[in-house]
Amino acid sequence: LEHEVLTPHVQVYGSTAIVTFTLMVRAASPGNVVHKSHNETRVFNNFGTAEKPEWKLVHCHKSPIATPDSLHVLRS
Repeated sequence: LEHEVLTPHVQVYGSTAIVTFTLMVRAASPGNVVHKSHNETRVFNNFGTAEKPEWKLVHCHKSPIATPDSLHVLRS
């Protein structure tokens, strides 16, 4: 299983941070390779202080990106 993070973007608003990126995943088994991609948004909140931050994930959203294989299934 391999993955790659593309186009990461971080926005910080006080004690909240929003991270967006595209995740490309490649899974291989004998005779088969599967590629999947999705756009992801993660929201973190700092429950600590400026001196000792404690960033915790409070929300995650994933949206699949259509691939030629998935488009073929949807069109048939």
